Amino acid sequence: ETSPKAEPAAAGGAEAKAPAGQPTNPMEAMAQAAQAAQAMAGAQQKQFGPVVNWRKLAPFVPQKIGDFAAAGELEGSTAGMGGMQTTNVKRRYKADKRELRLEITDTSLVPMLRTGFAMARTVTEDSTKGLKKGVEVDGAPGLLEWRARNKRGKLAVLAGGRFIVELRLTPTDDPQEVVKIAKTLDLDQLAKVK
Repeated sequence: ETSPKAEPAAAGGAEAKAPAGQPTNPMEAMAQAAQAAQAMAGAQQKQFGPVVNWRKLAPFVPQKIGDFAAAGELEGSTAGMGGMQTTNVKRRYKADKRELRLEITDTSLVPMLRTGFAMARTVTEDSTKGLKKGVEVDGAPGLLEWRARNKRGKLAVLAGGRFIVELRLTPTDDPQEVVKIAKTLDLDQLAKVK
């Protein structure tokens, strides 16, 4: 006898507020995920504004960085799906037998990228295999990695709270070399791009 009374209350509760973790069918789950993504993107857009077009980031990926000269054309794109949008520019550089890669991503409407970056910065490693640690680059938070096996240095820096600047350098015996290269980029001006 208690079941019939409980059913309307449960049904009414489900109609008023469906639990996010327990959708009734897969299509409903997809709709809920899309709504959540759009709500999050809307909040991020209020904080940062819309993503910038890739052409605005192109000047921060120059033809030359120190001894490294561009080895190919700049690649840039601005793309979106639903409420999510990203802008990305990247380029490869060469200096003798060494290679440098630079990539800049506007994460203003994709907060998961910034969250992943923040979580990765909390990991520290210092071993025979290499190192991984959080660093500061001209006041911006960064994550430095270096692998002994392939002598690869990698640095990701979050400029202006929204632009992830990633540098990969191969080979290098000095884990700090990629940080020195990052300091030659105009991260302050990049942080002001809107």
